Amino acid sequence: MTGRMMNEPLGIVHFVLTFIGMHLTFMPMHELGLLGMNRRVALYDPRFEGLNLICTIGSYILAVSTIPFIVNAVWSWMAGAPAGNNPWRALTFEWLTTSPPAIENFEQLPVLLVGPYDYGRDREENGRAADYETNTEAPAGFVPPGKARAGSPESELEVPGLAPPEKSESGAPE
Repeated sequence: MTGRMMNEPLGIVHFVLTFIGMHLTFMPMHELGLLGMNRRVALYDPRFEGLNLICTIGSYILAVSTIPFIVNAVWSWMAGAPAGNNPWRALTFEWLTTSPPAIENFEQLPVLLVGPYDYGRDREENGRAADYETNTEAPAGFVPPGKARAGSPESELEVPGLAPPEKSESGAPE
């Protein structure tokens, strides 16, 4: 959102507090349900007091866990290091745009030269080095989705009800 990196130590504190708070809040509720505690009643049976106290403490921890996140978000917005276009070196389309993204995400449609699960694999055997940045040059023989190679049987097919675009005198589609 901001084009800046978050502070990792604050992110770890946020994660740990959220993880502990979630488990202390909701895991005892499963046990309480199995023990027969009704929901949405004004007074609970005293035998459920201990587990309800654990749930309450967990909910406070969960509420406090938002503080490191808010501090981290404000800190990154004000002073975080610029994130760059693909800080995680991911291989999927959502990471191939600029940061912050341009209007409509891409100036031109990028071409994925690797599969989404090829992260960390050696691509030298294919004759090209690993390329994690936006690729705008299509490999030889690449045909965009919805297009057919010239002279191929698919290019001669007509779709019923879909007329080809009419061309102007300059030869460009109107």
